[in-house]
Amino acid sequence: SLVGTGSYITPDFAFPYGANFAEVAVNTRTGEIRLDKFYALLDCGTPVNPELALGQIYGATLRAIGHSMSEEIIYDAEGHPLTRDLRSYGAPKIGDIPRDFRAGLVPSDDKVGPFGATSISDI
Repeated sequence: SLVGTGSYITPDFAFPYGANFAEVAVNTRTGEIRLDKFYALLDCGTPVNPELALGQIYGATLRAIGHSMSEEIIYDAEGHPLTRDLRSYGAPKIGDIPRDFRAGLVPSDDKVGPFGATSISDI
């Protein structure tokens, strides 16, 4: 049987670059904040799988929205977490997604990453 393996470690890192744009509405009486629009653009070089790259951008963006807008861990006086499930944690739900939520890839040809690609979040 013939078996082959290989790997390559680049001396450089292929950084992605991105920009995010949000439009919010603030109820000045209650202080409630509503996220109406969110656009996420990412220069990730030439993605090997564009649909997977877009899915990663949407997921990471929604997670960041949750961190910023609704997620919270509450602790008791001894430092033990009182927040023990997703309902009390405040993770975003389908109704929390902005009405106008778009992600886009900005193509470029990265000279460091494989096939012109860079990294995207954790892929």
